[in-house]
Amino acid sequence: MAGFIADVAFSLRATYQTSIGTSPAALAFGRDMFFPTKYVANWKTVAQQREQQMRRGLARENRKRLAHRYRSGDLVLIRHDMDGQPYGKMMRPASGPYKIVRVLGSTLEIDRGRYLEKINIRRVQPFYSR
Repeated sequence: MAGFIADVAFSLRATYQTSIGTSPAALAFGRDMFFPTKYVANWKTVAQQREQQMRRGLARENRKRLAHRYRSGDLVLIRHDMDGQPYGKMMRPASGPYKIVRVLGSTLEIDRGRYLEKINIRRVQPFYSR
């Protein structure tokens, strides 16, 4: 069993990762794990590749968002699919509405009744009364 775990750990460290442009083991040990070649990491390039990948991921996620400008006094719903709790099909998809007290960049301060809560705009959606 111990040999199996060591083999799996080695394969994870030696596998090429697109986010860093090499394998984690090559970065850590300065050599390729399969061939007897030296590897000199260009840390600036590694950082740039990770930054580009992060920006692509954010752009992909933001394409799905509808543009909305939140203002103090607006009503919002808190989405339950974003809070990490189990979400069943019989549950309400959001709770609220809650009133926005203050807008702090990409964070909202909302009035939850007994207390104020700071919450990221990705966890809320605008409330439209019927």
